Amino acid sequence: LGELCRADCKFPESVQVQDTPPGIGTGDLQSFYVQRMRQFIHSNYQNAISVQHVVDYIGIDRSYASRIFHRLEKRTIQRYLIDLRMKKARQLLEEKRLSIVNVARSVGYQDYTTFERRFKQEHGKSPGSFPDA
Repeated sequence: LGELCRADCKFPESVQVQDTPPGIGTGDLQSFYVQRMRQFIHSNYQNAISVQHVVDYIGIDRSYASRIFHRLEKRTIQRYLIDLRMKKARQLLEEKRLSIVNVARSVGYQDYTTFERRFKQEHGKSPGSFPDA
C-alpha cells in the first residue's frame, strides 16, 4: 500500500527543491521561504506584481506560501505588499518631488484612481492632502 501511495502521490510542479539550502529544517525552511518572499516584494513593489507573482518566484504552492507567510509575518502577503507600497508612497509624497500620478506609478499602481482609493482607505485622506492635512 505504501508503494502504491508513493507512486500515486504527486508534488506540486511549482516546488523547486533545488533552490532550498541543503540540510535545512522545516522551521528554518519556512523562514527561508518567507525571507525570499519579502526580498522579492521589496525588489519589485514598484512593478505591478501580485501575490501570484511572489509565489511563482519562490516556486511553492500558493496556499502553503500564504499560510507560512501569515504565521511568521502576522499578515497576509497582499497586506505586506500594500503596507510597503503605502509606506513608500508616504515617503515620496513627503519629499514633494513627484506628482501624485508619478508617486502612484512609482509604488506599483498604474491606475491613479486605484492608488487614490487605497491611499485614502489606509490613511483617511487623499494623497493630494498628504502630508499637510
